[in-house]
Amino acid sequence: MFVHRTWYWAGWSHDLKSKPVRKKILGRQVLLFRDSTGLVRAMDAMCPHRGADLSKGKIIDDCVQCPFHGMKFNVSGKCIEIPSQPADERIPASARVDVFPIRERDGIVWIWMDHQAVPSHEPPACEVFSPAKKTHAHRYWTRHQEGDFVLTVETALEDSHVPFLHKATFAFPKVRVPPYKFEHHANGRGFTARYDKAAGWWIDTGLPTTRKLQKHVEAIGGNQKAEWFMGGHVRQHFGGGTVAGIFVTPSDERHVWFAIASAAANNTFAKKVVNAMGLSGLGLIANKVFDEDEDAIRDLILTDRPGGLERPVFQISDAICSEFRKMYRHYLRQEGREWAVSDTLHERINQAQ
Repeated sequence: MFVHRTWYWAGWSHDLKSKPVRKKILGRQVLLFRDSTGLVRAMDAMCPHRGADLSKGKIIDDCVQCPFHGMKFNVSGKCIEIPSQPADERIPASARVDVFPIRERDGIVWIWMDHQAVPSHEPPACEVFSPAKKTHAHRYWTRHQEGDFVLTVETALEDSHVPFLHKATFAFPKVRVPPYKFEHHANGRGFTARYDKAAGWWIDTGLPTTRKLQKHVEAIGGNQKAEWFMGGHVRQHFGGGTVAGIFVTPSDERHVWFAIASAAANNTFAKKVVNAMGLSGLGLIANKVFDEDEDAIRDLILTDRPGGLERPVFQISDAICSEFRKMYRHYLRQEGREWAVSDTLHERINQAQ
């Protein structure tokens, strides 16, 4: 089960046009499109008549026309036309689709998946990832992949796996051993985890071009802090003004949307990275890292054992995962939903602290 009364990444602004697209989000098939004023709209992609896919229909005067029998739905989700019946015939009140609140800012489209609840808060500001932020160079990736939502967020938060899982793409001189220093966000919907010591790191693919970067490792400075925002947004802050934004949106119980934005400050180091490897080289490395994460999560025994491990082993680095689970579970229970992942890890971590 997932928290519905929060904001999840639904797409990049530059990808959403007037042509309707369909995405599975929190188990719902959602239709997304831009209306004639440029606003992004989101509604259930299933026609209530026969269940046809509305994303294969047309947008006519800001209404979605079903490709099967031509029923039209306005941006409020109400059916305003049924071509096969007389114009003076009453349209059933049930002829409507659910509409989901949308916010678009900083180049990101956010969706609120409880169509019956008025949003109680706004999505987090992400100015650093906006294409309009000219002080930074940006790259964007989008993947739909196998993986449990909770485990994917945790993998984005903790980095003790990096020296082992990503040994072909990243090299750490040593494994960071927290403790973390947690600061809860003022709205109670996230936290910042600061590291006592930042471990230096560098890209190490074995390619000659990457060796040029090693002498600049001091400029990177390693991870400075990690942030989690209610929903599935994680930020990793590095030295030199570089920020990685990971947006994890549940597609269903075993798949996620995994979107990444990188924002590198236009400083001397960032320019040297691009000059040494080129954007295409950086893209290849990034995709390899994402593949490694996906393979590891997909292969976990947890995905085939509902409820997870009965007695998971506690590591100090799990504290950041525990903090995430504790807060996400709190909002799940506020909505009267059951926690789908075993609480055992969280309870054992609490006992160990």
